[in-house]
Amino acid sequence: MFTQASTQLERGNFQGAIQDFSQVIELNPDYMEAYCERGLAYAFLGDYQEAIEGFRQAIEIDPNHVDAYARWGTALASVGDLQGAIEKFDETLRLAPNFLDAYYNRGLAHYSLNNHEQAVEDFTQVIQLEPALAQAYGRRGLAYYALSNRSAAISDLQQAATLFQQQGDRVGYQQTLDLIQIIQ
Repeated sequence: MFTQASTQLERGNFQGAIQDFSQVIELNPDYMEAYCERGLAYAFLGDYQEAIEGFRQAIEIDPNHVDAYARWGTALASVGDLQGAIEKFDETLRLAPNFLDAYYNRGLAHYSLNNHEQAVEDFTQVIQLEPALAQAYGRRGLAYYALSNRSAAISDLQQAATLFQQQGDRVGYQQTLDLIQIIQ
């Protein structure tokens, strides 16, 4: 049944996945992964409160479930609870210190809260883990710009533009060039 539910999730049948994961949970109320995956299906449907509840239940069963913390943080950010999101990403990184998405999403939350120095730190961690991630350079460039470090901002945005171009992302490339023009 879990495999069927997972297949539904992969195919984008989120309602079907929720129903199937719910059946799995009825049969085995301690099946932590079913709560986490059902939470993900709810998140895809935009029902973040149900998603958050699913991730909370997964953590209640397994307090060291990295994906549940990371997904919980993303769901909290989606409903505007950025401080709560940062706390969940902190927990994710405590358990998995190289979890790229947690650094990236925590950086976004810090940036949105005008904690630009922390955003720079998080995007720097992302770049150390994945040097070809153009978005991380772009986001760090924006954080540097918010900190009035124009030269670092331009340098990072130029690196982002180069990576976008190399990766064939014309939209990212053009948007980054437009940002550089604004900053210069």
